[in-house]
Amino acid sequence: MSPTGLSLFDLRPGKVLLDRYEILRPHRDSGIAATFAVEDTESNGRLELQAFPGGLFEDARQAAEFADRLQAWCELEVPSFPRVQSVTALDDGSVLYLSEFPAGQSLRGWNKENPRMEEGEVVQLASHLLEGLVAAHDRGLV
Repeated sequence: MSPTGLSLFDLRPGKVLLDRYEILRPHRDSGIAATFAVEDTESNGRLELQAFPGGLFEDARQAAEFADRLQAWCELEVPSFPRVQSVTALDDGSVLYLSEFPAGQSLRGWNKENPRMEEGEVVQLASHLLEGLVAAHDRGLV
């Protein structure tokens, strides 16, 4: 990866992005971003990287504005949301969003293995999500 942009060949296991984050494997489908498990080579921590392609934006200026808006999420500390570590807009309009690696199993994965949640589990999950949404609203993020 050049410091100014991404190519398709940069998004594969073993590649290092921003001179620091080594791609370990694809992580999940997010719809508009390629999402990977990465290792921070400075802290040896595992993070989640979402790479938004430059083609999502009209130009690099719009990508930078998107990254600036996401930057505010770095200050949100709520147990139900993975903490955002950094957001970087590249010169080609790509945006790299790094956050804590989500703990546990995804809801999609859980649903594949289980026919349905018990009422108490639904209430607990919804309570955690609502706690996070309230915190995001209080900070004007949504």
